[in-house]
Amino acid sequence: MENWEIALNKFVDEWKSKPEVTGMIVCGSYITWNPTSHSDIDIQIILKEGTTWRERGNEIIDGVLVEYFANPLVQNMKYYKEDYENRRKVNIHMYTTGKILFDKTWDLESIIEKAKDWNKKKYKKPGEIPTEIDKYFIWDMNDNLEEIADKQWEEFYMTYYVHLEKILEKYSKFLWFEHIPTHKIKRFLIDEKDKKKYNIDNFPDTNFLKMYVEAIKLQDIETMMKNYQQLTKYVLKKMWWFNIDGWKIRTELDL
Repeated sequence: MENWEIALNKFVDEWKSKPEVTGMIVCGSYITWNPTSHSDIDIQIILKEGTTWRERGNEIIDGVLVEYFANPLVQNMKYYKEDYENRRKVNIHMYTTGKILFDKTWDLESIIEKAKDWNKKKYKKPGEIPTEIDKYFIWDMNDNLEEIADKQWEEFYMTYYVHLEKILEKYSKFLWFEHIPTHKIKRFLIDEKDKKKYNIDNFPDTNFLKMYVEAIKLQDIETMMKNYQQLTKYVLKKMWWFNIDGWKIRTELDL
């Protein structure tokens, strides 16, 4: 066995005999077969109903980092709902790509089936007011980046990449597309193998995708700024356009 499998077995032996534990599933890159030197072992531990605690922790076993999440079924259902409301699939990805180690009560099978159901669920269309606020946010990011570029401030590169992540987040919400973690953006947008492994749909706007991937690779400030301006203009046009002159929204007080 490989080192990670030996570490996994030791961790399982430690938890399997606990009276609260009914099942375990191992997830992550070791199971999807694309680990790196920074990969850890992700484990979901199912606790029997009536358990009044949950636990998340990390443990290094024989030099291998194990990250674990222990929850009863009802807590996992809550996580699915929270992920959906935030357009994320963290727990869904784990349960739909993981490998069952044992399942004493069939709760784990139920959790996996629910994960598949949530994975098929379409995200809610954002309302008019949130969309208008997001459009202003996108315009404002471009304006701030232009100022930094004009004054040649050192913060340009940092701000550029932060804003790239934000513009993807705002446009994805408008398109009802899931939130992509920053460190996996390029992989989950264009790598067909990763998209298949983690149940990532194709991004619905291929023109934006091409422009966005190009923007990630740029290094010259003048070219970066020009590309970002084009990206902003494109997105705002797709989001029913935006004009800062006269822009306003009126809502009821939140008292």
